[in-house]
Amino acid sequence: SVAGVVDRLNTAATGLHVANLCMDLDAKSPAKVAEFCATSGVAPPKTQHDPNHYVKNAKGRFIDVKKAVKATNVFPPETQLKLAGELALALHQNRLKGPVRLKGALRNVLEHAFDRHGGCLDFFDCPNALGKRTESKYKGGEFLNTAGGAVGAAKLEVLLTDTFGKLTTDTRIEALAHANDTQVCEAH
Repeated sequence: SVAGVVDRLNTAATGLHVANLCMDLDAKSPAKVAEFCATSGVAPPKTQHDPNHYVKNAKGRFIDVKKAVKATNVFPPETQLKLAGELALALHQNRLKGPVRLKGALRNVLEHAFDRHGGCLDFFDCPNALGKRTESKYKGGEFLNTAGGAVGAAKLEVLLTDTFGKLTTDTRIEALAHANDTQVCEAH
């Protein structure tokens, strides 16, 4: 178990102390490590979200949003994947630039998707904000504010605003603003 690894590493014999723990924080392991540290008197490691698991979690939430919309083609799988890709790009480009910038970049993904480009240029060279394009790269060339008509788009915005609120809490953002990545660790 992860707690067992932390236990073995945090012994006097190794001279090591696990200071940071990067993993899927929705898993049970971080709780077990915290519990172990509390009972053993060892300072717990700083927990960090793995950015790849974060994006995977967002994709799952997008599927839940699609189910809640209950309207055909308002939030199709192609659009969900594109939105998740934009979220991943914003995350990887901004996670080392501080929590405030990271949070702004992640929230801008939603603003951009709903054809509001006022903040886009703070984070990327948005062709729409630069006046070089007027249509969307989402399915059918529509931004989400027109997908499924006014009623469908309004419901989608409420659901996605709630989802992005949960994905960008201060706690999550603090845990994402780091250079660690489990895929890099697993590759070595």
